[in-house]
Amino acid sequence: MDTLQFDVVAKVPPDATKDQFNRMLQRLLAERFKLALHHEPKELDTFDLVIAKGGPKLKESVGDAPDIDPPAPELLVKDKDGRYPVRPGSIVFQSVNGGTVADLNAVRETMWSLAGRLAPYAGRPVFDATGLKGEYDFTLSWSPDPATAAEAAAPTGPSIQSALQTQLGLKLEPRKRKVDILILDHAEKTPTEN
Repeated sequence: MDTLQFDVVAKVPPDATKDQFNRMLQRLLAERFKLALHHEPKELDTFDLVIAKGGPKLKESVGDAPDIDPPAPELLVKDKDGRYPVRPGSIVFQSVNGGTVADLNAVRETMWSLAGRLAPYAGRPVFDATGLKGEYDFTLSWSPDPATAAEAAAPTGPSIQSALQTQLGLKLEPRKRKVDILILDHAEKTPTEN
């Protein structure tokens, strides 16, 4: 699953809802890849993303969502350390220095979305329990745990838990939770033609 990639080109009706789009995509994958799967509830170790003592340190996004068409290279703004460009209206994740530093520059990020982004680095599913409903602009920098990083390297900065607390005023609390797991039963390696 990690080595084969496919481009899916499909027309979606302009008035389709997100739920309708998801159902259309599921049908397309089932038809083209003979995809068969089922749901299975399982109790897992998880984290809840919660507000830390002292409250959140987040800047709420203001105004309409910015235009995210790529600007001319000379107009790109660099991140706070001047290392790489940040496109207005984008969410950029960058890992540098052989996996020893990770930065998440977020624009208009919800806590639900942040929880999902943190899961691979926390080593287990993360659920938003902050109660924060807005969209936020922030930068989060940490050293990935060598056990969850693509390349094992000695950490040079704070852990994800420490960075969340000091930089964003959030923290991860361990929980046991029944989670709906998606089990892949069958998939063809090559999709059928149109």
